[in-house]
Amino acid sequence: MPVSTIRELGSLRGRYALITGATGHLGQVIAGTLAELGADLILVDKPGSDFYALTASITDRWAVKITDR
Repeated sequence: MPVSTIRELGSLRGRYALITGATGHLGQVIAGTLAELGADLILVDKPGSDFYALTASITDRWAVKITDR
């Protein structure tokens, strides 16, 4: 049976995912995918990175906790 959505792969509810380079393109895609699976996120990037847009986008779409550094 083919998988039609990422959620059919499984759930990460109650788990944390640490994402380095979170504000880069690949980091944003990974963060969104893990949030869709239910993981709470710890976002890390170089000093001066703007986490606001990424954090707002993810929390508006999925109900997960986000910590950024």
